[in-house]
Amino acid sequence: MLLHPNVGAAVVMQTGADEAASRRGAGVCYEDIKDFAISSGRDEELRALPHEQVQIRLDRWSEQLERISDLAARLVAPLYAQRRSRCAPRHLIVAQQCGGSDAFSGTHANPLVAEASKLLIEAGGGALLAETDELIGAEDYVLSSVRDLHTANKFLALVSRFHAYTHAHGASAEGNPSGGNLYRGLYNIALKSLGAAMKRHATVRLEDVVEYAQPLLSALPAQSERGDGDEGERGVGYCFMDSPGNDLESVAGQVAAGCNVIYFTTGNGSITNFPFVPTIKVVSTHKRFELMADDMDVDAAASADRSAMAKALFELTLAVASGQATRGERSGYHQLQIWRDWVPGPPSSALAGVAGPETAVLRRPLKMSDSARREESGLSAESGAHSFEALPLSHDSRTDSGGGGGGGGGVTTEWVALLLPTSLCSSEVARALARELQIGLGDACGVRFVSLPHTE
Repeated sequence: MLLHPNVGAAVVMQTGADEAASRRGAGVCYEDIKDFAISSGRDEELRALPHEQVQIRLDRWSEQLERISDLAARLVAPLYAQRRSRCAPRHLIVAQQCGGSDAFSGTHANPLVAEASKLLIEAGGGALLAETDELIGAEDYVLSSVRDLHTANKFLALVSRFHAYTHAHGASAEGNPSGGNLYRGLYNIALKSLGAAMKRHATVRLEDVVEYAQPLLSALPAQSERGDGDEGERGVGYCFMDSPGNDLESVAGQVAAGCNVIYFTTGNGSITNFPFVPTIKVVSTHKRFELMADDMDVDAAASADRSAMAKALFELTLAVASGQATRGERSGYHQLQIWRDWVPGPPSSALAGVAGPETAVLRRPLKMSDSARREESGLSAESGAHSFEALPLSHDSRTDSGGGGGGGGGVTTEWVALLLPTSLCSSEVARALARELQIGLGDACGVRFVSLPHTE
């Protein structure tokens, strides 16, 4: 993502633990990023990007955060002097996503996105479909128009791999539909998948199938070289990327693959947004759009003339790419989560035959370092037992060694009140509530209110 076209500057933070993990092949550090840029022929892009690498420590975090914020502000300042220049639509690749789908997603929102994507592809741009487990049961439609047998086999192999992976963990890919999906009329994976597949227009051909976060080629060979009879170079066309059905992880992979605009269709009104790629929200029903007009961009049920609506969505896409803020950008809400390639504990023997991308390694969690073990042992020795007493904290998160309420062993803890969102769609509500509670209650009583960004 560091080399994404929407990124104008960056601060790369790492700890000594990151470097150590990288040397063991169990993590990523800044040197790995540089090596990747060189190996992929993008080292000049990295050198041209204003960025700084910062070594951070896990203590004195507030002090370091202030220093890093100042550094980021200095890096960003020159960007405001840049001037926009006219670009062709072929530079745009839209990520097609859906979240909180309902029975009308496949009849209104997704077909509208398909038609707008078709217009973009005809203008030289591209579109990227994803969410492997949400296309199970719709394989025939997805592959009804495909570049060649090799591309079709790649797609089917990814679907089979997802089946095997979920089975190895004692789950089923067919169990994908959420409680909200069931409530809104998507009673099984086939219904949900057939609706999700409507993001591919019936006349648009599937050109390529890539792994999670694999960068898309900037251009396909000229049509004449492919034996189709048409001349001239064209964009990436319509492609598919392997990903889970979790919206945040899937979107992050699409952005890493090169998407610079997001079409997000929703039935219940998901408020998911990405930090540095604009998200255009397309709602499947008029009533839901009215309820969430401040957060949604397009009412897919506003008119029966889909062709006119698709043209309007295409024009909106160009306007957003030119700087017009989406509803999500105005709200300031955004989330980011990547699809991790490790499992808790030793890899299951059932995963032995599950082929993954060449870069994916199922790893055990990192072992506690010797220094951490010694520190833990020292704390236990001071307290006289293999446990500690929670000490109430003052507002500055410090306690005196002889302070009341504990054994005076120097062990300090925090009182944390956790707000647990039960779905992705409620994560922003939980975060906003935690912020309000912190201001109104937490600061007064020494409790820190927090929420999780993702629980799926």
